Amino acid sequence: DNSLRLNMALFYTEYENLQLIIQRGISPLTANAGESEITGFEAELVYFPVDELEVSANYGWTDAEYTKLDDRAKQVGINVDNKFNNTPEHSLNLAMDYRQDLSSGGDVRWHLDVNWKDDTYNDAVNTESLKQDAMALVNASVNFNSPDERWYIGLGIQNLTDKDYIVSGFNQPGVGFTYQTLGRPREAYVNVGMHF
Repeated sequence: DNSLRLNMALFYTEYENLQLIIQRGISPLTANAGESEITGFEAELVYFPVDELEVSANYGWTDAEYTKLDDRAKQVGINVDNKFNNTPEHSLNLAMDYRQDLSSGGDVRWHLDVNWKDDTYNDAVNTESLKQDAMALVNASVNFNSPDERWYIGLGIQNLTDKDYIVSGFNQPGVGFTYQTLGRPREAYVNVGMHF
């Protein structure tokens, strides 16, 4: 108990012939249309204040930028100042797991996590209606494990706060059409399993 673990990593990547979605009329085409650099940092912290409790945190920072774009990208509105799609600059995950031992045997395991992401664009053109503002998702679960650990039953809730959020989208300027795909609403589930 009362232990702490910290892992950190730095990374740097250069891309040549970066593939982008280039719109030709009403047809989206994948083309090698640019170059980019990606720099980032990741940190993971795990803390055990007591044997029964684990608290963890993960943080990521990503600086992704275009360094060169050809005319095909520029013609459809992708500029070197644009943000990468599906690449938030900051992301953070916090989680807590607690094991409650029962006097009758077995245990109950409680879990709670919060996942936060910075502003995220869902297309390379950075269409404002497809931008997902910074937001957090909360998930929770509880599981009972039998004394012999052969079977378990659990209850969980995903997207506990019933957050509306964009997970993808598409802008079709050829016909003036834009659509969003939203994430799943709040959902409850039950797990029952057995180990053989």
